[in-house]
Amino acid sequence: MYLDRLSHVLEVYSKENIDKFLSRVFSGSLAVRWMDDLWVFGDDSGVLRLLQVDFQAVVRDAGLELNLGKTDVLSDDDLWLAAREVEHSAVDAAIGMNPRDVEPLERMLDQLIENPERSDRTSIRFAMTRMRRQGVKSRLERLVEVAPRMPHGADHLARALRDFGLWRSHDD
Repeated sequence: MYLDRLSHVLEVYSKENIDKFLSRVFSGSLAVRWMDDLWVFGDDSGVLRLLQVDFQAVVRDAGLELNLGKTDVLSDDDLWLAAREVEHSAVDAAIGMNPRDVEPLERMLDQLIENPERSDRTSIRFAMTRMRRQGVKSRLERLVEVAPRMPHGADHLARALRDFGLWRSHDD
């Protein structure tokens, strides 16, 4: 009920600033909301900041406060880092379920394998650590195949191969 007020503000902004938001690219989607978390996408950081100020006013009128420690306008590399953190927390949440769900981890491993040169060290380390802790062996052979294309993650890959004993059959 409270967050519906934010939806109205988003609707007004999207109509007034149609050329500033990414809505023209994403079939009308300008925001993604999960519970009380809201991600708004746009090309103009100034318009996004104005939207943030209006959100804050609407939320205050409802007797609530935005968590300014979690509120930011991100672009370029900062945006990708934030998205990666969300992906990492989703993997951890799935692993922590009862029964555990390793599918998000396997999807992350598939992404690393599909683009080994572009995989960042943080995600390689994260995935290899979770893989070892959870005993997930399903992507080991494929990781061995692409390992030469991931020199930036060699130390983390080596630990996984060592811990799974795979190094014995892959001396070269």
